[in-house]
Amino acid sequence: MAGWLARVPPVLWWVPIGVAVNDSLVSLAPATDDAVGLSGAGPKRLLLVDKLSPRLYRYSRGSVAVITSPTDPDSTLLRRVVAVEGDWFRPVPSSSSVLKMPAGRCWLESEGASGDRPRPPDSHQWGPVPLALVDGRALAVVWPPQRWAWLSGGSQPSRILAHGHAGPEDETWPYR
Repeated sequence: MAGWLARVPPVLWWVPIGVAVNDSLVSLAPATDDAVGLSGAGPKRLLLVDKLSPRLYRYSRGSVAVITSPTDPDSTLLRRVVAVEGDWFRPVPSSSSVLKMPAGRCWLESEGASGDRPRPPDSHQWGPVPLALVDGRALAVVWPPQRWAWLSGGSQPSRILAHGHAGPEDETWPYR
């Protein structure tokens, strides 16, 4: 039995490690939709995706989430995180309505319509998205090389009114 193990090329011993890193820590993913303004015209973008943060419940407002589509499980989408569980926020910036993000959910949005293209589907159509659908957090554009850039947060902090237990029923709530 030890004879066949000695004949296995040493590089093949790294394959399981590579698979584990790609599945659990970081991976590369194509920017397949233009909902957060990444793919655009020209060559398709390749993203560096952090897969560990969702498993540790490290979500931040403004980051670009890589999600499984709530309506098509075979589709992967990119959406920006606007609110996380416990946030009191305005789903529409100009609206006076206020929502509390339920536990285990987040509010994800696309960058909006451009030209003759309608707004891509997001939490305005789906409602709060289960955190279980978040597969990763896009960190950087790594391909093509001339487009290499870290992805920055595009959060709208004025839409987040409070985080945690304070809310409209509390007498200290400043947004009446």
